[in-house]
Amino acid sequence: MTSRMLFVLFVGIACGGGPIESPYPFDLEERLVALTPERPAAYFELGEEVLDVAGDDDTRRALARRLFGLAGVLDPPGLGPSAALALAAMSDTDPAARRYRVIARLLSGDVESGGGGDRTTLDREAVSQICRALEDFRAGKVERLRAVLRDPAKVRALALVDVVVPGGVRWLQERSEGGNAAPRSLDLRDRLALVEVEIALLEGADASWATLVSSGIARPLVDLPLDRPEEALLREGGTRPYWRNGIWVDRPGP
Repeated sequence: MTSRMLFVLFVGIACGGGPIESPYPFDLEERLVALTPERPAAYFELGEEVLDVAGDDDTRRALARRLFGLAGVLDPPGLGPSAALALAAMSDTDPAARRYRVIARLLSGDVESGGGGDRTTLDREAVSQICRALEDFRAGKVERLRAVLRDPAKVRALALVDVVVPGGVRWLQERSEGGNAAPRSLDLRDRLALVEVEIALLEGADASWATLVSSGIARPLVDLPLDRPEEALLREGGTRPYWRNGIWVDRPGP
């Protein structure tokens, strides 16, 4: 099914009955054509309305995701966090939902990273302390991790854990409490996930997971553009903010 098929108000005669009406209580084609980057909130609002009637229809849900993504890319500080949270709610998998929640935190300035804007950059020593704490934790030692988790700046930097580890930072906090050693419940997947977080922190905004991917033991789970996290809101098709003749285009045209 193509996206063009969504916008037909009457799609013919069904089983000898009358015309099948559009599921939208408005002229969707007209609303899409009226969208302009100067009014990014209109993309978000239309995304909400499309989602309201989407149900389990994959094409309608894809359109809603596209509209949310465009809203966030066009207005990262204003609509970016809300767009990311909307996409998290629509995600089919828990890792994808966690990824979008981290993007929301990045765009709201609640996560310290090596990226631009007014976010503070952690110095190399702080990053090194976090990585040593995670290394110890993988070996069953929690003292360094406890110290890291007492530092709000370092906790915010650990937001990447929310993407790759079920439970995220809270998971680390729970396992660092009580006793002198971490519970022996870390399986290989958890250990590799924590290694990925270490690599992301060490490589900063250029994190690529090249080492893990080339070795064949992991895939790029945390490949977020930390300097421009809004770019991760659009999974395909680029920005292309104008709807013309059934497709998204770069320019409004005649």
